[in-house]
Amino acid sequence: MSFHLLEKIYAHLSTLGLLKPEDHIIDFMGGSGRTGLIGSLHGHKVTMVELEKHFCEMMEGNKAKLESQIGRKVDMEILQADARQLSSILGEGGVGIVSPP
Repeated sequence: MSFHLLEKIYAHLSTLGLLKPEDHIIDFMGGSGRTGLIGSLHGHKVTMVELEKHFCEMMEGNKAKLESQIGRKVDMEILQADARQLSSILGEGGVGIVSPP
């Protein structure tokens, strides 16, 4: 998903009152991590779940690059796990923002 589209989605959800600053963003098919990067820039706690190791490594690299660019840490947790077990992985609710594969 493009960064520009993600910005529009976050803005639209916020305008509708469906996404509040204290909400926890969960992307259960994390991929490159763009959803989490934008969410963390907006100050959200973010959890990225991804089954494939190479995508988790890509997310870690993208997170590190973002942190070096903005000069601070972001609240983005990356879990290598099977999203089919999401309820047992996370335990608590959140707002899921995903793009269909």
